[in-house]
Amino acid sequence: MLVLCAIVPESMAAGPASNRAGSLDRLFAVGGKATVDFGGDDLGYALALQRDGRIVLAGWTTEGRRQGFDFGLARLKSNGRLDPSFGSRGKTTVDFGGRDSAWAVALQPDGKIVVVGSTTNGRRHDDFAVARLKPNGALDSSFGVGGKVTVDFGSYEGAAAVAVQPDGKIVVAGSGGLARLTPSGVLDLSFGAGGKYTAGGNAVALQPDGKIVVFDSCQPPCTPVTRLNEDATPDLAFGGGTVAGGFFAAGDGPSTLALQRNGKILLAGTVKNRKFAVVRLNQIGSFDRFFGSRGRATVSFGGRNDGAKAVAVQPDGKIVVAGTTSNGDYNFALARFSRAGVLDRSFGVGGKTTVDFGGGGDAAYGLALYPDGRIVVGGWATPKDKPASDDFAVARLHG
Repeated sequence: MLVLCAIVPESMAAGPASNRAGSLDRLFAVGGKATVDFGGDDLGYALALQRDGRIVLAGWTTEGRRQGFDFGLARLKSNGRLDPSFGSRGKTTVDFGGRDSAWAVALQPDGKIVVVGSTTNGRRHDDFAVARLKPNGALDSSFGVGGKVTVDFGSYEGAAAVAVQPDGKIVVAGSGGLARLTPSGVLDLSFGAGGKYTAGGNAVALQPDGKIVVFDSCQPPCTPVTRLNEDATPDLAFGGGTVAGGFFAAGDGPSTLALQRNGKILLAGTVKNRKFAVVRLNQIGSFDRFFGSRGRATVSFGGRNDGAKAVAVQPDGKIVVAGTTSNGDYNFALARFSRAGVLDRSFGVGGKTTVDFGGGGDAAYGLALYPDGRIVVGGWATPKDKPASDDFAVARLHG
């Protein structure tokens, strides 16, 4: 999940010109990297940046329990240290009573935190799980029941993405479909059928005009991208509502999307488990043939099982893609493209860089950008001293 912050605190002002784009920001945590241990097996999947530069991490944790999983959230100060004003010494968990996994997080303008994922219900199916926390990490009792809401589409569902509208309504997307909640956590009956739209999506973005862009990671070559009006009816101006062209070939793995300021749509994924790929669509859903090679840009890290999981657009229009490479050990991997889809060789080494947390099992899923160009990427890492478990992991790089 990507959130752009609007203000950079003085402590995060741009560093010396010698700090090359794509290099670790040594002023962050320890050598540019931080990990968070909840005491069990902890997998981070999303992050968001607050206006003051603090970083919210979300995922799930076992907390050392034999069975069951809970949402796990942590907040770091802008220097990469745990923020003691959040939860218990910088960390908190949310228990829906089942096997709970968090996959995405978003911030409201008032500082409240919305985190979404899945939970098992009494029939052992999964439902959407949505929680809202106060800025201090406590559950917001004004939302749903005690700060929590579940949405059942009647089968196996899991929320993978979330976006907060300017009016405070919350759009949640996942394998079951889309749901929109009012600011109090009630299904919004003006959206779709009873607050739901039964077509899934693992990424969602809001246009300035209120339209909703949804990306569904169904089996290629379907790769549908749907644009909905505010009431969840298909926007017919966008390829009839859904674009189902072969952006990625069969066997490839599209993962997520981002919107450019001009309304064009970026899709990020993986080509044949080897290369990161970015596709750009025009505002009407057609390929942007002026981007990369006939609408698609790729980069290889040389691994055998590499995957792009996040994409973001810098204020200058450059495009950052993040994921994981398996070249030897598993590491975070990032690449940057120009606006035209050409690999930006001023970034890292030849346009790409990797981050190694030292344990051999690192995976990146979350990506966010500061207005000054700095990059925050998060996921999880396997500690050297605990090879059977993982910790939340986050790194900050110069942009």
